[in-house]
Amino acid sequence: MRNAEVWIFIFMVGLLGLNWPLLEVFYTEVALYLFLFWFLLIVLTAGAAYKYNNSKDQQTGESGARKPLTGEGGGPSSSADFRAP
Repeated sequence: MRNAEVWIFIFMVGLLGLNWPLLEVFYTEVALYLFLFWFLLIVLTAGAAYKYNNSKDQQTGESGARKPLTGEGGGPSSSADFRAP
């Protein structure tokens, strides 16, 4: 699936899972159901975001490592490195 389809799928799962018929099915253990379902949505969202970031890095050829800042102390080496907006 494409990235937009994954986000729509997660959104629809969230809407359906927190809708009245499923909440009524789990009426006796509704608190446990809500916590588990919320955890599932977080895991799905994190997985989709991780997959999106990895695919974006592969397309641009980046390895995910950040370039170090110039200068010895980790900051800019001179005032010429600062740019006004």
